[in-house]
Amino acid sequence: MKSTLKPLLILSTLIFFSSEAAVAASYATYGLGVGNKLAHGAANTVTGIAEVPKSMLMETNDKGLGYGLTTGLLTGITYGVGRSLAGVADLGTFFIPAKPLVSPGYAWQDYRTQQTRFQPNWK
Repeated sequence: MKSTLKPLLILSTLIFFSSEAAVAASYATYGLGVGNKLAHGAANTVTGIAEVPKSMLMETNDKGLGYGLTTGLLTGITYGVGRSLAGVADLGTFFIPAKPLVSPGYAWQDYRTQQTRFQPNWK
């Protein structure tokens, strides 16, 4: 009886601790996902205005100063409002870990090469 009890006790202990480790790992990834979405939401809500000079700079470099000061300004305001609203949406749903709603994730990423695009990553 003692010879079978000891291996069963060891096996049950290993199974218990391995499941506890798996749960702890899932909580860690959940916490990272929630924290990342919360950070993106807060940053995009506040820095949406950075889209205005970004768009003006890009339009000026592509098509000239007059076009950059007019169309770039209006495009930047549109993208800025969109980024701020996406930030509010990310803040409101931060407890569901997912990728940010806009790409690039922050206004200052890819500052001279890419416009902001709404890209929901719901899968």
